Amino acid sequence: MREKNIQANQLFWLSILSFTIVSIIMALLAPTLVQRFYPLPPDPGAAWYGWQLTSTTAAARISYWLGFALHFLTVIYLAYRGKSVKPGKKGGVTRYNLIMFAVNLGFVLLHLLQTYVWYDGLARDVPIWTSQGSVIVMLILVLYMMIPQRGLFWGRKFSPPQRMLKFINTWHGPYIALALVYTFWFHPMDELGTA
Repeated sequence: MREKNIQANQLFWLSILSFTIVSIIMALLAPTLVQRFYPLPPDPGAAWYGWQLTSTTAAARISYWLGFALHFLTVIYLAYRGKSVKPGKKGGVTRYNLIMFAVNLGFVLLHLLQTYVWYDGLARDVPIWTSQGSVIVMLILVLYMMIPQRGLFWGRKFSPPQRMLKFINTWHGPYIALALVYTFWFHPMDELGTA
């Protein structure tokens, strides 16, 4: 099924505009963030995530876990539903792309609000290496999928085990969605960058 749609470059500029607006909102709210939550607790070692409070509340926990779960499930649902929709023309964007953009922007704003009300993210409840590890695994999956086209070492192409390649090609999308949404909700939206 094909549909009329906007061009990818239009969505790109809409994304840039949205990013700019969110950045301005974050900058305007930064003094409030500092006033409410800073200074953060001192860093006691390598296993500590620096951007978390000393203690949290049940409401804060519900806010970040619920935000993460709803964001991930919505992205997976839209990706599944939009799989069969083809762009109307080359460089086109489907309505599912637009809905996905709007949903992600909505969850960015929700996470921004969650940060300025409760500050903490998933880092409060899970080990620090889970966020880093999820991104590392995502990068390894991409490298593995690109072996037939780009090679792995010095551009030398080879054929990896086909069962593994087929498995990764089938399941990389949901995993990458999980890794990105998980890492997004792991951190508070704190632009100050200091602990």
